[in-house]
Amino acid sequence: MSDDFNKLFLQFLETLMSMFPEDTDFPLLTMGLKQLVSINPNFPVEVYRNNVTRLFLEQINNHDEQFFLTTEKLVQNEKAPPVTDRLIQKLRDMWRLLDEESRECMWLWVQMITNASIKK
Repeated sequence: MSDDFNKLFLQFLETLMSMFPEDTDFPLLTMGLKQLVSINPNFPVEVYRNNVTRLFLEQINNHDEQFFLTTEKLVQNEKAPPVTDRLIQKLRDMWRLLDEESRECMWLWVQMITNASIKK
């Protein structure tokens, strides 16, 4: 499960890098995820499952854009690296800039990643 999740999440970050080539955060976030995976391949999926899937599954499944617009801190796990919150904030900032087609694409990615986080 963690391999599928990690591959999918890295593909998502690569897609974001191609969509926003001028944004220097996405390459750094990608490197951070790769480092986390090399240290503990299960950690990224656990952080996502506990801080995103568990709390926001209904919003994600319903395409409730409040998921992207909420400004509260998303990751409540003290052990989660700061890169996690940084990525969530980047996605929220980007959401406001995306056209409808790009938003649908973003929903597809988030749903695929979320589904990968709950696969047994």
